[in-house]
Amino acid sequence: MNDDTSLFGQAYRKSAAAYEQGTALRKILIACLCILLAIVLVTAAVALQSGKVISPTTVEPLIEYNPPSPADPIDLSRYSFQIAEDIYSRAAILINRTTGHIVCERNSNAELFPASVTKIMTVIVALENIPNPETSLTVSGKSFERLQEESASMAGLAVGQRVTLLDLCYAAILPSGGDAAVTLAEYVSGSEEAFVTLMNAKAIELGMESTHFVNTTGLHDPDHYSSAYDLAILLQYALNNPTFYQVFTTEEYTIPADTVCPSGLYLYSTVFDKANRMSVNKLNTGVLLGGKSGYTPEAGLCLATLIRVGDSEYITVTLCADGTLYTPQYSMIDTYQIINGYAY
Repeated sequence: MNDDTSLFGQAYRKSAAAYEQGTALRKILIACLCILLAIVLVTAAVALQSGKVISPTTVEPLIEYNPPSPADPIDLSRYSFQIAEDIYSRAAILINRTTGHIVCERNSNAELFPASVTKIMTVIVALENIPNPETSLTVSGKSFERLQEESASMAGLAVGQRVTLLDLCYAAILPSGGDAAVTLAEYVSGSEEAFVTLMNAKAIELGMESTHFVNTTGLHDPDHYSSAYDLAILLQYALNNPTFYQVFTTEEYTIPADTVCPSGLYLYSTVFDKANRMSVNKLNTGVLLGGKSGYTPEAGLCLATLIRVGDSEYITVTLCADGTLYTPQYSMIDTYQIINGYAY
């Protein structure tokens, strides 16, 4: 009896061990299949994405981009509160471009000198008055000597160089080329003075009540002025143009080579340059998408930017900040402080 019981127990134990071993093997097999399936799915996703990478500095035709549709128009009465912190700029405004709401402001209707932020108007008016941005022309340079005498910022265009109108838009926005701005104006209207008439007409159309332009570059003139609010309205409007949006949010660009410029002309954004040089006072969150800076001794440091925070895009304009081109860039410091404090 004891022997039979012992044999039965041994057989039972062997059977149970085999069952447990089989269960473990099945679990291992199922886990391996799950891992294999995950690898296949990840590989497929990477393969799909790999075909969509486009360099932002390509000279190929503009990439298709669908920025958020902002509310229109902006209503100054809807701002949340004034900027409480101390800032270097005499005037500033922050707008949530995605919703169209003014988040905060300070002296945003004050009439001040906009310096080269003016070129936002220059480029959007040019784009709206040329049938094809890819149209090419030869740079005449007839106004270059005057611009150099007036200490205008220059992109480095050469007399006789072949460029497209789109090249000139990049040259006017990224390195703030006065040579490019005036060349655009002369192509569209025959002269800078005639083109300025279009700029002022557009300002009236947009309701920029504290604005009057005298030139395309932002060089100082007592009758050339705007406000942070008006420039925010302008940038809000201009960014709805896909070509302008592409130009404004590009960090670097190269005008293709020709016989006059066999190496091409490399352009880099002054705004991204200022941002990259900052070792402190950086953004807590968010990404700088693009901008247009400006400076004259009378205007101080000026800046208009587009910054993404979360799912929203924000427009900031700061005018008449302390400092020069050779001091800390207080307009950028103010912009980041406002974004860090009020953009969510």
